[in-house]
Amino acid sequence: MIVEEIKDWNHFTNITERLSRLGPEGSNIFRGQANHEWPLRPSLTRILLEQKVTLERGIEIERKALKAFQEKAHLFEPSLKDIKRENILSWWEWMQHYSAPTRLLDWTVSPYVALYFAVENLEQTNADAALFRFDAGHLSFVMDIRHEEDGGAAQYPLKNIGLSLNGKKYEKSIDVIGNPMPSNRMAAQGSSFTVCTELLEDHDKVADSVIFDHVYGGQGQSILTKFIIGRNLKHQFLANLEMMNITASTLYPGIDGLGKSIKELIGISLWRGN
Repeated sequence: MIVEEIKDWNHFTNITERLSRLGPEGSNIFRGQANHEWPLRPSLTRILLEQKVTLERGIEIERKALKAFQEKAHLFEPSLKDIKRENILSWWEWMQHYSAPTRLLDWTVSPYVALYFAVENLEQTNADAALFRFDAGHLSFVMDIRHEEDGGAAQYPLKNIGLSLNGKKYEKSIDVIGNPMPSNRMAAQGSSFTVCTELLEDHDKVADSVIFDHVYGGQGQSILTKFIIGRNLKHQFLANLEMMNITASTLYPGIDGLGKSIKELIGISLWRGN
């Protein structure tokens, strides 16, 4: 993974302008994390690794969680009854949306939204934050070339995920997906997700191994960049995002967002001294 350090707000905006000029539209997705030492690890993967379960046991638990959600979700969200049981990716997306642990990892198409999630947790003031950039365009380009006969980037990774879930032989794969029927919150946050065949592996390691393993000159290359944001910059960056109307109240439509925005108000007011 390539690592860079953000020096100040102008440096960050210059980087976002540079990334917007790379590749076709939508080629980059972004993720913010409050602590730069945290890996790119989905919530379910983190739980399973902490408990040191086997892969077989992990897949069993994942299926059990999915079944439990499918059986009861329609009681709270009636529209979910229209999703077919076998459409596992859509179910995972909705589970993720409602805070259920899954193998999906949240991303956004906006570097500014990702920055918000990197700096909004002011309780993490003793740690530098991180903003990750994933070159989804490069991943798609490579998949199209390598697996044109198998459907390229549009089909090949998802096919392998299905094979892995059914205990069949597969090739390690990772893909970027989005919900065709997003919720208000998903739309506000510009949500995307990464999903991969490896339930117990971090997504950065899977992505780079898929692209660069056994490729001449691939050693040391990466489709991921980690931008480190110093802990001393968090309050300033959060205040600047507030001026751009990127706040909890806009990213979390509803009263939940209002509650989160009050927490932001308190933190920024204490920092400003007013």
